[in-house]
Amino acid sequence: MDINWTVIGTLGGTIVGALSTYFVNKQKLDWDSEQTLRKRNWDQEDIANKEYKENFEKKFDVYNKVMKAHIEEVVVTHRGELRDFDLKVYVMKIRPIIYESFHKIDNDVRILVRQMDSEIDKMNYLEDSEPEWLDYLGQLYSHLIDFIEEKYKQMIDVSIELNKQK
Repeated sequence: MDINWTVIGTLGGTIVGALSTYFVNKQKLDWDSEQTLRKRNWDQEDIANKEYKENFEKKFDVYNKVMKAHIEEVVVTHRGELRDFDLKVYVMKIRPIIYESFHKIDNDVRILVRQMDSEIDKMNYLEDSEPEWLDYLGQLYSHLIDFIEEKYKQMIDVSIELNKQK
């Protein structure tokens, strides 16, 4: 039996070459997939960070405007034991600021604003503004300002921490 070593060597070399090419290509494909996935994750993080920053800044802006309007306009005054709530000032000055970016503000602030809206709707429906209702709206408004001040302080703390990390 005559063995043709040239044929066996050629076949062996071809098989080794093919396997080497397969493993190198597989390794390269895995590496490329990993890099693509990593880049996609970085891009998603960048987008999320950008959206977070934009929302943060918009919320900060809304809270700034509300606090400025609160200082410039007298919405609640005290008459004896009851508060007097100036509905016109709230509806014309404060409420539009809040609603320009309502979806960006904190949920507990949104709930309180909606609660105030509900009470205002009840007053409008009954066409009666009893002093107790105005007092209750004054209480809700005071809570709203307290919430906004608290959120504002928290946002300043977060902003300081973010700037420290840079």
